[in-house]
Amino acid sequence: MTDIFKTFNFEVALERILIDTLSDFVFIPQFSDIYQHATKSLISLTKKKLSDLVSDLYTPQPPIIIEVAKPNGLTRPGASLFPIDRLIYQCLADKLVNFIEKEIDRSIVFSHQLSKDRDHNGMFLPPGKCYKDLKDELRNLLDDSEYNYVLRSDVHSYFENINLHDYQSLLNESAGEKLSNFLHNFLKGLNTRNSRGLLQGIQPSDLLGNFYLTSFDHQIKGLRIKYLRYVDDMFFFFKEKEDALHFRASLPSLLRNFNLTVNESKTTVINTSELYEEETEIDKLFANAKEQIEEELEHQEIDFYGTEILSEEPETFNEEVSLDLIAIKQLVDLIPVYPQKTDKILSFALPKLALKKDDYALRTVIGSFSKKPHLAKSFANYLAHLGQERDFKKEFVERTIQDKFFYPSQHMWYFTLLRYLRSEDSRALSLAADFYHNRNNSHSARGAACLYLVRCGGPKERKRIRESYSTESELVKTYIVYSTSDFPDDEKRALQATWAGQSDINKLIIESIKNKDKK
Repeated sequence: MTDIFKTFNFEVALERILIDTLSDFVFIPQFSDIYQHATKSLISLTKKKLSDLVSDLYTPQPPIIIEVAKPNGLTRPGASLFPIDRLIYQCLADKLVNFIEKEIDRSIVFSHQLSKDRDHNGMFLPPGKCYKDLKDELRNLLDDSEYNYVLRSDVHSYFENINLHDYQSLLNESAGEKLSNFLHNFLKGLNTRNSRGLLQGIQPSDLLGNFYLTSFDHQIKGLRIKYLRYVDDMFFFFKEKEDALHFRASLPSLLRNFNLTVNESKTTVINTSELYEEETEIDKLFANAKEQIEEELEHQEIDFYGTEILSEEPETFNEEVSLDLIAIKQLVDLIPVYPQKTDKILSFALPKLALKKDDYALRTVIGSFSKKPHLAKSFANYLAHLGQERDFKKEFVERTIQDKFFYPSQHMWYFTLLRYLRSEDSRALSLAADFYHNRNNSHSARGAACLYLVRCGGPKERKRIRESYSTESELVKTYIVYSTSDFPDDEKRALQATWAGQSDINKLIIESIKNKDKK
């Protein structure tokens, strides 16, 4: 093992991964349990794999990809990794972070600001805090009479089109050839089809994606153009409209220097007065609610601007926390008045209502579950926490069982929620069985269906899943192994004894199950 690998801090990397899993696109509870309950074995296996990486014998397993619904009806690829690969990727990112941060001009770039809280090992500040900093700077510039026009733009399919060879050359200059070569080989192993693309949805990729445009930042700064960036969302400020239009014409060629393409549909010149709509009642309520909650939850672990992934123990939410939900409920009440703000209201309000297991948005969420697939995770998280004290599973199934789900991510969160609610509805179980046994479906969504069927189905369905194990993909096998925790004790012990010796990942999953049971 090289000197670089010897300095990896696996424990810190694992703490960062655990925080990162809260915002994962993919529901893989078996891997989250490994990070918590089989850490020593995971680190030991990872060190062995790193020795193979040095000698070019190590190849990462294929990334876990699920198509995640977007508000516009399209999808983006959300990704995760098998535990050893994710730990290596996080360790590499941790080694690179200081080199990368030195190259980022924080007067320009507001995305993925590093956390400096020594008591909190997350890599970045909450995204809402970073975005607020961007909005504050935008407001400062809009108040400056020097600028009358803004060119807004972003990069078409940014993460998918990052050129890994260019990235290696860029990183050589700041981090050194040895470390950049290791990263390049690792990324190439993850992306065997071509030399482009970073995985979306995990924080090492967020770090790397934030860095790729730093040369572009310096180039724009050299042109003496006032400019702000949030990942690949860009704002260019001009006094005269003609200057903005002239720069817009040159922007595509500037980005082509980095093998990137401008997103034409999102590139527009607007008057600075149009950048922010006039503050409305709802904007004031958002501001009041955020201020109130941040004061009351100053020392609580909660992301104010998103929702955490469903944990295996949702009851770990602190029920004693003091939280006045009046402002939150006022926001929910405004959904009929401002329907265009529905997504923003729900994304902000649901984690706080879940924290107190408050059912104020119950009817809204049940009625919107099928209509808003891009919010399926937020809806599932809220309903799962609420379901500990409210029995609404019959109503939920009745309202959704006949609906057509078109997105793998929506199916995944639907089956995950049914598992938490312990729904034994025969129609829901039949739907899950049909979905699981169709191998054309997303593997991670099929995995969620598997976990639901084993927990809430009967012996017949458990038998079919058990018998499917030998012909399944490596990922689905991990869900089946994890599902043994819901098998009857004798069968559970027999299956775990059989499957533990078949792969390292099986061994880690079963070890984590046993260690978790001891606790």
